[in-house]
Amino acid sequence: MDRWGKVAPFGGFQVPFSMGTVLHQQRAGRQFMSEICYVISDMRDLTLKVLNRAKAVGPGSALTPRAFDDLGNRAAVDQALSRLAKAGKIRRISRGVYDVPENHPTLGPLSPDPDAVARAIADQSGYRLQPTPARAANTLGLSSQVPAQIVYLIDGSSRKIKVGNQIIHFRHAGPRALLGAGTPAGVALQAIRALGPDHLSSGSFGKTCHQLQRQG
Repeated sequence: MDRWGKVAPFGGFQVPFSMGTVLHQQRAGRQFMSEICYVISDMRDLTLKVLNRAKAVGPGSALTPRAFDDLGNRAAVDQALSRLAKAGKIRRISRGVYDVPENHPTLGPLSPDPDAVARAIADQSGYRLQPTPARAANTLGLSSQVPAQIVYLIDGSSRKIKVGNQIIHFRHAGPRALLGAGTPAGVALQAIRALGPDHLSSGSFGKTCHQLQRQG
């Protein structure tokens, strides 16, 4: 017993402590638990906001953390997306890419839309995105030939990403190939390149214009 009025054993020695120290530790413990509860509540709120936005975008649309920049910092958004994916509320398509899968009554969840995935990745990375001439012609119905590979042109470094059983190729391209990138006009220019001047008829030109009006 000493001037504090209390002694506590510690490694064979008697270590004094005061009731004031105990009360301080209790207050610190309560404050710590309060902060933990606040963080948990805040994370739940963020997770719900992320889920509601993902559902609002609609099935089949690909999403990246950038789509939720205004809801919280990147680390918190990443945790919310990961938590939702583990819970089966959204689907993780690739690293940093998610969607709310579109469900078929017989087939179940459908494969991700490569166009939506490519746009999401390009937006996340800050790339300009353009379909290849062959893909553009097929998209506008000017060609029935489906490209063997899913290829997009970008102004960044070439890369490829596996999405389910598909591989999306991103190939670096110059300014001329990216003219009008991200717009219906850019898709039309690529489709015209696929046809070539010798096969560009008034009919195909009119069909292209009709498709552009539908998309615009």
